[in-house]
Amino acid sequence: ELGWVYPLATLRARCRLVAVTHGAAGSTLYPADGAPVPIAAVAAVPGGDAVGCGDAYLAVLLDALLAGAALADAGAAASAWAAMVAGHVGATPIATMIHIIVI
Repeated sequence: ELGWVYPLATLRARCRLVAVTHGAAGSTLYPADGAPVPIAAVAAVPGGDAVGCGDAYLAVLLDALLAGAALADAGAAASAWAAMVAGHVGATPIATMIHIIVI
């Protein structure tokens, strides 16, 4: 939603990383000091919804980056987790809660 307020060029100038999600079409990561990194979508199980997908994507992206993952790997992990959330109805599927407890 921030893209509605600031153009991408402005965000890139002010931020170290900008992530733009494209729903079922994947996402693009824009590092401040490099070329855009396209992230492939992961297909979700039909029957779910998009509630919580963006939050899930961002949480896993940040977690992976803080753990030292490469940008493309962090984006792929984030995409996979968002797809898992999209395969369920509602923002917090039971599978997510189990993973949080186990990890």
